[in-house]
Amino acid sequence: MKAGGAGGCWHTLTPAAACALLAVCLGGCGGGAKPAASLAGARPLSKAQYSRQMTVIGKTFQREVALIATAPTIRAEQLTLTRLEGELGVTETKLRAIVPPAPIQADHARLVEAIGEFEAELGPLIAKLKSGAITDLGTIPVPKGEKDIFNAVAAINKAGYNIG
Repeated sequence: MKAGGAGGCWHTLTPAAACALLAVCLGGCGGGAKPAASLAGARPLSKAQYSRQMTVIGKTFQREVALIATAPTIRAEQLTLTRLEGELGVTETKLRAIVPPAPIQADHARLVEAIGEFEAELGPLIAKLKSGAITDLGTIPVPKGEKDIFNAVAAINKAGYNIG
């Protein structure tokens, strides 16, 4: 798996690269989820608050994503991706609860959308692994949502927010 690389294969990612990708791409989100109604009129976080909150959950994802590259069997890969799918759902909820600083609101929204996209792509991939349609771990394609996450995080980091 190449970070953000379209057309690559997921299982060729080294454990160190998986951790780096996770730290960058899913560099976290944090804070407790708030009901959407309470976000209307909520004040945006400061740059420091945003950066802190966005790094809290990254540690959880580092463990989950690192396992993708090290799964020794199709069954292990299926279970790893199933756990990651669940983590992505939790992360998307937490990201929606964050009111980002004004300069990066659009990039933050792209990140939230990309995480949902990545989560949606995992279901069909997991089904292919479960059904036997994928029999070689080296042929698992890198989902588009992953590239979109990478691009959104890169834009946030480029704007001077240290989220991964």
